[in-house]
Amino acid sequence: MAEPTIICPKCKNEIKLTESLAAPLIESTRQDYERRLAQKDLDVAGREKSIRERGEVLSKARDSLETQVNERVQQERGKIVVDEARKAKLASYGTMKGASFCD
Repeated sequence: MAEPTIICPKCKNEIKLTESLAAPLIESTRQDYERRLAQKDLDVAGREKSIRERGEVLSKARDSLETQVNERVQQERGKIVVDEARKAKLASYGTMKGASFCD
């Protein structure tokens, strides 16, 4: 099997990459890729954290909105009860006023 070679960018000579010459290049390349991979992992973790935080904010906002709606519904129900009680009193008063007690 042929040994790997590189071409010198200055003199254009072909240089055989023996184990002793290739090892530092391979190690340097490996470290570079590991550094890039670690940075990408950090970026992904940061995005995931941001997404989780936004989800929590949205969840709290939704809960707050539901609470406000429930409070408003309870207020309106109270008003309806009072209005209906008033209408019932007026209706019963009108019925009693028109009734004759002297028969």
